[in-house]
Amino acid sequence: MAFLKQHVVILASTTNKELLDPAILRPGRFDVHIHVDFPDEDARCALILQALQNVPVDYSENPTLGSAEALASHMAKRTSGMSAGDLPNRLNYLHWIEDLLNQVDCDEFMGRQEQHEGGDQQHETIKGMAVSGIDVGTGANCIYPLLGAAMNRWHFIATEIDNESYTYAKENVDRNQLQGLIAVKRMHTNKLLTEPLQGEAPEHKFHFVMCNPPFFDDMSEADTNPDASCMGSANEMVFPGGEIAFIGSMIDESMELQDRVLWFTSMIGRKSSLRKLLALLREKQVPNTRTTEFFQGRTKRWGIAWTFSPNVVADPSAKVLGKRKEAHRRQEISFRQVAVYR
Repeated sequence: MAFLKQHVVILASTTNKELLDPAILRPGRFDVHIHVDFPDEDARCALILQALQNVPVDYSENPTLGSAEALASHMAKRTSGMSAGDLPNRLNYLHWIEDLLNQVDCDEFMGRQEQHEGGDQQHETIKGMAVSGIDVGTGANCIYPLLGAAMNRWHFIATEIDNESYTYAKENVDRNQLQGLIAVKRMHTNKLLTEPLQGEAPEHKFHFVMCNPPFFDDMSEADTNPDASCMGSANEMVFPGGEIAFIGSMIDESMELQDRVLWFTSMIGRKSSLRKLLALLREKQVPNTRTTEFFQGRTKRWGIAWTFSPNVVADPSAKVLGKRKEAHRRQEISFRQVAVYR
């Protein structure tokens, strides 16, 4: 760097050290290398508590977690390996699913299969029924099922195709003693929805499917995306055809599962993808769709949901692409996040 002027400081950071060219790390390229590890439990608790200040939570549903402090401590114990700065959009995604479930007649769709006898309070309920969902591509942290089970006592099937991520996901569930609520399943094909249901009773229905899909077609696309907050492994970030192909496969498979799943949902990384996926849903004549927008700092994500249920409550804020409407944003939660690698 001899060509640079004096007194110029260059700072570089990454959350994906394994993607760096080894030449960059040779001695002399940078004066100082700093490794910032993930926060410990106390630090995560403080970050989560700050995040919860702007998230509406009904603590009456779980008296043992009757305050923000108790919930933050509970979540911090279950999110080892997370920076905690990643949690707000994940929490917002789960809260959006809660909103979606309250817009449909769950009783009619689910029937009596999961009605509780004796008012079991160990499970979060929607209109008297235990909530069950499928997390497609849960990742090594298994974060959505862990949060959903820890906060709401929801039941999950968490799927993962990468063997190493599957092993870590199972360890995370076991370590948090949530095996009774979360079943981690190792996938072997790209049948995103039908393979997880193999072995499940045909009458077993699910309230929702959720997914944080691979956003990119290849890693070079991820590296050059200015709006990307790339925190995952290559396997979690890349899929042939990108998120449109991935969610498009979910849409195709959902046509066969209209009577098994109430809401199909997914996160989306690009607004242009949202338009194309909505067009695909119209082409498939899916009767009801919902979209939303998630903001956290400079990171912007969208959510898409569809259901084949005809009994959906009208929601004037359910579209983010309306020409005459201001985009409906999920509540932004503001705090400082430090980029880390390990």
